[in-house]
Amino acid sequence: MARDFGAAMARMQVEDLFRIANSGEADGFEPEAMAAARAELALRNIAESDRHRIEAEVAVDQAERAGRASEPLSNRAWILSLLLGPFVILSTPVLVALIALGVAGYRRKLWEFYMAAIWGLIVYLILGWSALFLFH
Repeated sequence: MARDFGAAMARMQVEDLFRIANSGEADGFEPEAMAAARAELALRNIAESDRHRIEAEVAVDQAERAGRASEPLSNRAWILSLLLGPFVILSTPVLVALIALGVAGYRRKLWEFYMAAIWGLIVYLILGWSALFLFH
């Protein structure tokens, strides 16, 4: 299914076009979208000084995003995720916050939160079954 990226790119800001044009498929953009962003940038006739400034800003943003992807969950957050994760993961606001965390580039933190919540759920299940059999 071919999609028309040209119309979408025509509505985007220059900074976003540079981000898409200078990204890769690993960032979630299709090659056709990247080509459409490059074509739209060529149509806009951006001044050379503006082009360099925007490219520098995009490069800094991409470097920050790459750093966020491998940033670990703090010990305090890991413990809270272990203890409270099984309970709060079912609430809609928490799910929205977790999705926003992933979208912001904090993939490792998101993964570690889910792992801690799963381990917390396992601990609670073991404790619950143990209490059921011990006190029954």
